[in-house]
This record gives sequence, C-alpha cells and structure tokens, in this order.
Amino acid sequence: MEFKLRRFLSIFALFLSVCFLSGQVYGYTVDGSVDDWGVNISSTEYTGQGYLDVNTPTSSTADFYTEDNADHTSPRYTLVGPGYTQSGNIYDAEALYFDNDGTYGYIALITGTCFNDYFFPGDIAISVNSSASDINLFDLYPSPQIKGTVPYNYAITLTEKTADAELVSVSEWWSVYYDTDPYDFSDADPWKVKTGQSIGDIEYKYTQVMDHWIYEVSFKLDDLGLTDGDTLDIRWTMQCGNDYLFIDDATVNPVPEPTTMILLGTALIGLSCFRNKFLK
Repeated sequence: MEFKLRRFLSIFALFLSVCFLSGQVYGYTVDGSVDDWGVNISSTEYTGQGYLDVNTPTSSTADFYTEDNADHTSPRYTLVGPGYTQSGNIYDAEALYFDNDGTYGYIALITGTCFNDYFFPGDIAISVNSSASDINLFDLYPSPQIKGTVPYNYAITLTEKTADAELVSVSEWWSVYYDTDPYDFSDADPWKVKTGQSIGDIEYKYTQVMDHWIYEVSFKLDDLGLTDGDTLDIRWTMQCGNDYLFIDDATVNPVPEPTTMILLGTALIGLSCFRNKFLK
C-alpha cells in the first residue's frame, strides 16, 4: 500500500510539473532590468570595460551583440567608435539583446546615454527579413535635406514618456548629428524617426543601474508579420552617433505550445505507468 501511494505521489508530482510548464510564460518582464536575461550589471563583480562582453544572456535562443568599450573610470576621451565617450561611458553603446516567446518579441538595450545628456538616445531601427525598401535619410544639421537612403522601415520609438512609445512604420529618418567631415559618424545612421505611422503599441520601461541606462521593450510579433524562422535586423545609436549597436539576422525562434507540453506530460505519465505494470 505504501509503495502504491509513493508511486501515485510521484506520478502526480510529474503531472503538476508538466501543468506548470504548460502554463509558464516564455517571456521577459519589461521592467527596465536585465536580470531575467541572465545579465547582472549591478553585481559587485562589475569592473566596467569588457564586463558585458562576457556577462551574456543565459537563454540559448537569445540573439545579442556586446561592445563594452568604456567604464565609469575612463578618462575624459575614450574611443568607443566611431566617436569618443566623455567622462566615463556617457556615449558608450554597450549591449543589445533580442528574444521572443510565442506572442512577443523582446529587446533590451544597455548604454551610458540617458535623457539628461546633451545628446539623447535614438529610436530602435528594425528591418524584417532583410527585405526593407530604402527609406529617405535627412540631415539633422545644419539643415533638413535629403542625404541618402537607409534600409530600416520599422522602428520602436524611445521617449522619456512611457505612454508615447510605439511601434511605427517609417518613411523618413533623421541622420546623426555628426554626419559630415571632419566628424563623419554616418556609419551609425539612422538615429531617430522623422516621419512614420503607428502600427502597434509596445510595452516600454527604462531605468538606471549604476552608471548604465537600460531600455527594455516588447512588441507583438504579429504587428511586424513575424513568424517562426523569420529574421530581423536591429540597430540603435544616439543623437551624436559616437557609438552604435546592431544585431543582424536575429531569429524568431519557435516556442513549445502549452498543449504540446500537456501531451508530452501525458505520454510520460503513461510510459511510467506501463513500466511499473511491466515490472510488476
């Protein structure tokens, strides 16, 4: 009797585990923190330059790019490419991450640039399946005129007011501030949406951790027509264009559906019962 009770409890525990997994959200909490990405920038082990290069996401499905070139102890001028940061990592773009669950895409950005700096953070530029049409690119300075084209036809607008952030279809971009000789930072383009049309709401949060600013967003995959196996190029820079981040061919990964997990759990329970019966 005791053996049967133990066996029943074991099978029941397995069933509860499967049910828990089937109801689990395979996503991230948009709270301006990257702890759930497995990246701990508030750790006492943080030493600055290069830390984010090795402190990378734990998820095997996450796409990311890191370029941690400066820290808070950096001298006044430190090359971060194509320009320089000043007094620490103010203009150092450090890390960009992408992942998805069955419904949402998630993007996290780490940089030293905040809304209180002289040059502001830009919008997140997105191209889907590398098939975007060229979009007009305008000079920010000295006068607005057509400068060229850039193949990013979607964007997630970043603004200090959370409620104003949105997913947009872009028709025109602003170029970075330093886009002409002798300071040609045009490799960092595009910077910010000039004209576009809203195509969906996003969840957005930003926060400061030590000398970093974290920008975290989520958007519906359907709003960009993304399905399993699709790819997207993601790019970000700041107004001055001193540094930039990019991920090429980030992949939308398939996620197990709850029904699949339940069927798997049922099969495991069935096999367990069959094994016990066979041994008996």
